[in-house]
Amino acid sequence: MVRLILTLLAGAVLWTLLWLPVRDGLQDIEAAFSALDAALAALGITLLAWAGFSLGGRAWSLFWLIPLLVLLIVIRFTWYGLIQFTGMGFTVEFFIHLEWESIRIAWQEYGRLARRAIIAVGLLVLVAAALGRYIRALPSRLAWAGLIAGLVLVVLFREGMPERQLYQAWGKWSGAATVEVDPEVLQRWQDSGLVETAIRDKRRVSATPPDKPRNLIVLYLESVGVNLADREDWPDLMPRFTELLADHAWVDHVQTSSYITIEGLTNTLCGTLFPYLRGSDSLAGGGGLAERLPCMGDVLSKAGYHQVYLGGAGMSFAGKGRFLAAHGFDELKGMEYWREQGLRARAGKWGLSDTELFEQSLEEMERLREGDDPFNITLLNIGSHLPGYFYRECEAYPHGEAKFLQALHCTDQLLGQWVDAVRESGALEDTVVVITADHHVFPNPDMRELFGDDVEDRRLPFIVLGPDLPRPAVNSGAGYDTAPTVLDLLEIEHDASFILGRSLVEDPVRPDYLVKRYRDVHEGRVVNPSGRCDDPESVDEIEFPLGACERQELFAVLEEISRSFSAEIPVLDCSREDNRVRIAAEPGEPVSIYLGGAEQASRHAWRSREIDPAEPGLFLTEIDHSGEIHLRRFVPEGELSGDKAGELVDDLPAEAYKWLVAWNPEQTGQSIELPGWQIRLEADEPAAWLIDSESGRPVVVSESDESGSRVLWIGPEDCYRAFDQQRSGP
Repeated sequence: MVRLILTLLAGAVLWTLLWLPVRDGLQDIEAAFSALDAALAALGITLLAWAGFSLGGRAWSLFWLIPLLVLLIVIRFTWYGLIQFTGMGFTVEFFIHLEWESIRIAWQEYGRLARRAIIAVGLLVLVAAALGRYIRALPSRLAWAGLIAGLVLVVLFREGMPERQLYQAWGKWSGAATVEVDPEVLQRWQDSGLVETAIRDKRRVSATPPDKPRNLIVLYLESVGVNLADREDWPDLMPRFTELLADHAWVDHVQTSSYITIEGLTNTLCGTLFPYLRGSDSLAGGGGLAERLPCMGDVLSKAGYHQVYLGGAGMSFAGKGRFLAAHGFDELKGMEYWREQGLRARAGKWGLSDTELFEQSLEEMERLREGDDPFNITLLNIGSHLPGYFYRECEAYPHGEAKFLQALHCTDQLLGQWVDAVRESGALEDTVVVITADHHVFPNPDMRELFGDDVEDRRLPFIVLGPDLPRPAVNSGAGYDTAPTVLDLLEIEHDASFILGRSLVEDPVRPDYLVKRYRDVHEGRVVNPSGRCDDPESVDEIEFPLGACERQELFAVLEEISRSFSAEIPVLDCSREDNRVRIAAEPGEPVSIYLGGAEQASRHAWRSREIDPAEPGLFLTEIDHSGEIHLRRFVPEGELSGDKAGELVDDLPAEAYKWLVAWNPEQTGQSIELPGWQIRLEADEPAAWLIDSESGRPVVVSESDESGSRVLWIGPEDCYRAFDQQRSGP
């Protein structure tokens, strides 16, 4: 009897740890499943665990069962933590931000929640250790019945499992861009007036400034919407922001076209909704996503503007620096640059403080005003990034203690001082200043507690200061209207077109419909296209508001247009004599992967971050049967320990034809085997291989040259033999 009670107690502890984080998370979001669904799914997992323990034998079951259950609990507490931060659980954005700096900041700001998860995991392990000897195994028949019942519950109520949401988000994130759109579909959307499909390559764009060109300063406020001004519940929260809206809001608002910061930049600067897909179309991976698409920076560059980006965060994350450099920016100054200048993040804060960022922008403005060329300074603050950062130069907000309220009040003070300084400098005589935001606050529980249902209000400011401004033709727009509108405010004549963006200076030519990532706006009202498109072929004509099938087709069109303007896919041309990999004998030297007439090593990425080609680790380059290079992935040496190496190979695209593998070790640690590939990564020996993905056998192997470096040369004979390319000439 005692053993039965202890067994039921262990099961109750497990079920509680699986269910509680999901139940608590559901209280803060609208979900497609209920707490009951989650409870029954957790019960199914508990039954499976008990059945597995009973059928597998006590010792062996605990060996694999405890780590698996710990993993599930960690996933569920992570899901709950994401809801507390973003209000949305596992999405594609989770993988975009999955990197060390985000983890460090999350621990710094949400350590209490993380400690709760650690305690829960520790509790599970302690219970298992204490009760493991006494947990009663089910008789064989009952164990099989429990196994079947558990499977039935998990299958029926799988929507109530965060693990399923994680799997679905991973599928979207890891999928390659393979969408192809019929020309008739493109024409249908062109005729709708919502989408411009006839886009001119940025290299063919021409732009002419007026006789007296005006400078431009664009300030992106982090997570600031128009409804944060003049609030009854939080009086005088942002008085200077309220004043700027009252006196200088050029239009009432623009609807956000982004959910995270990188979207806020790309979508507003390029006038579309970017598709964030991994692989060859990843910004961070250097695949050149929409690299030839005309963006505001490209037009300004053609018009002779010198362009500088200033930000408090690093430039490498999510390919932000690479994107800006590809679209006309001459100088990129993020945290990497500030460190070189002797500036550091303040204790307990992230990145360069807003105080110092605004000061640096004023110095930059004075420097550029002394030159002969017009300029564009674009800056993004981080003080109002969740959970919010307060700086010692600010006065505290007297009506609320919440960290984010203090951060907004501080941002408001620094914003007001910055605008005053710009005015006093005399810059507004020849400069247009645009103040907008990257996105609104995340609809997480903390923000809902502070602002209620207003977290769903996604309207952003569009404040403009400057001389002789034209009047808008409409009183609202979308974030992707920023680029064409700003170009018209500067009176720049150009022939660039934008996929979704339209100038708010001109009379409207599109339907009164604003498409967004999650919720659209039709005739001024927010609409939420719901449901699933069961018959994609059912779209014959475009009607507003859009339904599920129309939206699915629209996003396919947007993706196809962006892909058509991406960098040309490099090809391993077998007629070339210079296709090779070189890894220096001395550690610390950059790896060189020269294929298709271009260096590829710097275009590898790890978790949405650009990498240093000198960093120790594994460079993986996917090449298809015709020699096209599709995926460039880097894995740090430390990530290849234990079973991670096997998981790495399992995670690679199965349809790959050949893999070019370059191993640049730090010359420490253990040798590593990659299951399925007949190669071995030695801890002290750099090497490179061209591997046939089906057999796992090396086709070409690197050799040492006279300097001791390892060189893999894919000569014409080896290349023609390995790939389906036709030899030209004799």
